[in-house]
Amino acid sequence: MVDTPGISFYKNLFENTISIVAALTDGDVHKILLVIKYDYRIDTIFESITRILNLVKRYQHLLGVVITHFD
Repeated sequence: MVDTPGISFYKNLFENTISIVAALTDGDVHKILLVIKYDYRIDTIFESITRILNLVKRYQHLLGVVITHFD
């Protein structure tokens, strides 16, 4: 299991992207879990998921989504 910093569009985007690419290329990847913060508006959750899916299209077959109250 590798925990990357995540994708932040506002801060440390370059460093976070490097960490994610390294995690994806360092060894076999069996599953990628997207941890999405819960929002009472379902459209906000779908927007978050869609934004990330557009960035990792190559790995869509490995994706799982976890919706939580933690970010």
